Amino acid sequence: GCSSTTQVSPSAREVTPVPAPAPGRGARNEPAGAPTAVPIWSDEHDPRETTVIDTAVSPERSPVRMDAAELAPLRLAEVRAQAERTRAAGAPLRLVTVLVGDDPGSAMYVSMKQDEAKQLGLDSEDVRLPADTAQAALEGLLVELSERDDVDAVLVQYPLPAGLEYMTALRALDPRKDVDGLHPVNLGLLAAGEPAQVPCTPRGIVDLLGFHGVEVTGRRVTIVGRGLTVGRPLSILLSSKGEGANATVTV
Repeated sequence: GCSSTTQVSPSAREVTPVPAPAPGRGARNEPAGAPTAVPIWSDEHDPRETTVIDTAVSPERSPVRMDAAELAPLRLAEVRAQAERTRAAGAPLRLVTVLVGDDPGSAMYVSMKQDEAKQLGLDSEDVRLPADTAQAALEGLLVELSERDDVDAVLVQYPLPAGLEYMTALRALDPRKDVDGLHPVNLGLLAAGEPAQVPCTPRGIVDLLGFHGVEVTGRRVTIVGRGLTVGRPLSILLSSKGEGANATVTV
């Protein structure tokens, strides 16, 4: 295959593709004083100092396409079986999604969760609130859902409209019902190495890595983005002690 380099500006705001030399031309014709391109799989690569990264693939470490098409049905079957066992034991099994505002992307995501819940045989409720909902009203709803015995999982769709504080609202929810794992208590337990509710997308990424045999123990992992729902919790998961982790993570 071919290789290329990616040059990152000092401000890290612009990425300019730099074509690789044609085969047989030898060393790159770089201007004097330019940083040396270092393959990202090389032991010499230091993301703190290297501003030109060679994206050529190591012969020993070929890229892996982590398709979830094989894994997803297995996990959904496990969830369905667990739901049946929970019902048989007489325990509550109801998901409540809370969407504030009418953001199209958020509405689509919540609708997907509701459809999936029905396919898995789970009871569910879809609560929609207007974008001008007051902070106190949202927190009051979450307190009410926390106290309901027939509800065991609540998903507050992130992000909330401008003027509403997501983390402040989540504090009103019983952390045991925080299905997204983003309550401050759950994030703290995750950081302490004693996870309770783990954010689903980071957990799914770790699951995919293991399913496809991608070993991260002792490796350097770079996560692009430090968002609350993926980047930050994923960095904690991959750097924690345990199977499928123990990596050195750069965010």
